[in-house]
Amino acid sequence: MIKNIIIIILILGFVAVVVFLDVPEVQSVLNLKKDINIQKETFIETQELGSKIENLVKSSRENKESVEKTNYILPDSEDIPNLIVQLEALAFEQGLVLEKIEFTPIKQESENIKDYQTLSVNMRLIGTYPALKTFLKAAEENMRLMDVSSINFSTPSEEDLQVFEFDLSLNTYYQ
Repeated sequence: MIKNIIIIILILGFVAVVVFLDVPEVQSVLNLKKDINIQKETFIETQELGSKIENLVKSSRENKESVEKTNYILPDSEDIPNLIVQLEALAFEQGLVLEKIEFTPIKQESENIKDYQTLSVNMRLIGTYPALKTFLKAAEENMRLMDVSSINFSTPSEEDLQVFEFDLSLNTYYQ
């Protein structure tokens, strides 16, 4: 009977040692498995984000020309030198003489309109009426956004009624 009690005490002691010494180790192994699963999920999410970023970069490269056109239509600044060259070339191509050109920034009346700014372009052109019509058509089809706000014309002399002086006001826009 003492042998049975000693065997039972040894078995209980062994179980107690296993429980008290191995359970924390088992718990730490389980915690490590949870951490590994969390790291795997994070890694997969990172890979998915990486592939999305690669797709966006690829898409932006493919659409670079469209973005550049958009920046040309609505430039980041007034870009007055380029605008002068454009208008002078348009006038020359249509057979008009660009006599004078002035630029005036227009203040926005509403604070809600913050997406773009307006630049008023006042110019004097000399030429024929058909040349002015083709100039206006070319300005309308020009890449940079322009709106005609007013046109006034007069004849510089009574001898030549075919040539006019056109005072033209345009609005162009920038960001």
